Amino acid sequence: MNKSATSGLRNWDLVVVEWVDAWDAEAGWHNIDGYTETPCVVRTVGYWWANAKVDGYVVLVATRGVGQVSQVTHIPEGMIKSVTKLHPRSKPK
Repeated sequence: MNKSATSGLRNWDLVVVEWVDAWDAEAGWHNIDGYTETPCVVRTVGYWWANAKVDGYVVLVATRGVGQVSQVTHIPEGMIKSVTKLHPRSKPK
């Protein structure tokens, strides 16, 4: 992940992260020569938890309460293609 893409982000900014997820090949036998697959590129939207302190991962949360979070997603930094800050019309306090 390019650290400059996240350098301006602050704790709890709303972002969309585009990243390559793990995926399984189609069931069955596969020839070794010429084997190809299409990577599974996904997008996750959430609040950037900058202070989560989980080395090697970007941590997003879908729901925030007073002193609590839920639906926590850990994305390996090496799988991230891009991070885009979203600009909602109103921001929770």
